[in-house]
Amino acid sequence: MWYNKRRIMDPAFKKKFLRQLMDKMIKTADSMVEYLAQQSSKDEIDIYPLMNRSALEVVCTCGFNLTDTYVEKEDTKIGNYVNEVFDMLQLHAFEQQNILVSLEI
Repeated sequence: MWYNKRRIMDPAFKKKFLRQLMDKMIKTADSMVEYLAQQSSKDEIDIYPLMNRSALEVVCTCGFNLTDTYVEKEDTKIGNYVNEVFDMLQLHAFEQQNILVSLEI
């Protein structure tokens, strides 16, 4: 079962294919750096949502050929959905950690 799934996904991770996507990834990284430079006057910057938006942009541009920019847009419908999913995953991981800690006691 694992082998079949790996065989299906394998072409997506070939070096030649990934090289074709590098320009899109670099463009997103440049957008993130530019956004951070604009925020430099702030004392603190919450990097977690920015990293989520950057990852979302890479997935959307490389995986689905969507050209919207999510790095600069702090409040988009899809970005909010992604943040909610990550928040749920964090909560789930926290709950799992608490269960493991309580079992050790």
